[in-house]
Amino acid sequence: MLAFGALGRHKLRSLLTMLGMIIGVGGVIGVVSIGESAKGFVSNTIQSYGANLGFINKRYFRNRPCKSLHMRDCKLVKKQDGVIDVTPYLFTGRKVTFGNSSKQARVFGVAPSSRLMLNLNLTSGRFLNSVDYKKRSRVAVLTKSLAEELFDKGNPIGERIRVGNDRFTVIGLCKLTEAQKLINGSVHCIYCPATWVQHTRGLFGKVSRILFTYDNDCDIPSLVTTLPAKLSAAHKFRGDYSVRVLSDLVEKVSEMTMILTLAIAAIAGIALLVGGIGIMNIMLVSVAERTSEIGLRKAIGAKNSDILRQFLAESAAVSLVGGALGTICGALLTQTGLVLIEMKTNISIPLRLSPLAISVALITSITIGLFFGIWPAYKASKLSPISALRHL
Repeated sequence: MLAFGALGRHKLRSLLTMLGMIIGVGGVIGVVSIGESAKGFVSNTIQSYGANLGFINKRYFRNRPCKSLHMRDCKLVKKQDGVIDVTPYLFTGRKVTFGNSSKQARVFGVAPSSRLMLNLNLTSGRFLNSVDYKKRSRVAVLTKSLAEELFDKGNPIGERIRVGNDRFTVIGLCKLTEAQKLINGSVHCIYCPATWVQHTRGLFGKVSRILFTYDNDCDIPSLVTTLPAKLSAAHKFRGDYSVRVLSDLVEKVSEMTMILTLAIAAIAGIALLVGGIGIMNIMLVSVAERTSEIGLRKAIGAKNSDILRQFLAESAAVSLVGGALGTICGALLTQTGLVLIEMKTNISIPLRLSPLAISVALITSITIGLFFGIWPAYKASKLSPISALRHL
């Protein structure tokens, strides 16, 4: 308590001394927690879609054309060992209108099996069926957010909407998860038959992407390597394609988080070092100011070890309070960062503070405080009581 009382006597000076600790600890906790929150969000993304989901895209080059994926490529993918199901996937942008309300939306051309593959949560109505798909029916499933924009609180099922220049009948509503919003790139989406998108855009069987699911025994590294080569051969080597699985995202985010954490940790380490030097400097000033107090304590029987412990306790108190304030600042920094992300992307990422980062940051700050407090405490303990009492 004496150590904390010493801090209270010089509040502003103590706060300025703690600044390095606050910045260092807050920076580490903030960055690590944002990284952990992002990694947890990506993990939930995979779980919401199903971890065994993959997708195939064509690569884009400026210097040479690349043949688009085709419906017949789905059959080739389906033949691969370990692949369970395959579905075509197309997307485009269209203005959607109902009455006087209109909204720009992303239109996804999908197959009936896409509902299970994409884990879409149908809240009312129905999804596309095989008849809709074969006949290129102008039917659509809207996301709940788009329906609310167009119909306010009304029931959209059975209503006719205009998608671009075509009229569609709304047959269902679905609610997107935060992960699906991220993957789709929008909260305003329409799902309609892929055959209609191909027909209206004159694609003649071309698709934007191919989705597939695979079993747990599937050799993913082999599939990622061999499947692009087979697709390229099927297109007479005029195409270049990539195969990705959602589980790769976790590794990518983990790598990015690690790199970012190490970079910020290096900067935070410098801030902690500066904070430690600040503690040593202010403790030396404190020793000089309290020379007479030290002399009096020694004159009435205080031992060198008592003085040493007193000043070490004050150093530890400065670093502990600085670390605690840094922890609070780090949590606020994390929450602010996630709020800004939500404002920009309309995606809500749950806050996940890292207990390990908090523990390591606090222990490190206290250790630094003790280390840099050793010299001032040792100097105070070695003061001669006679010399010290001359300052009275």
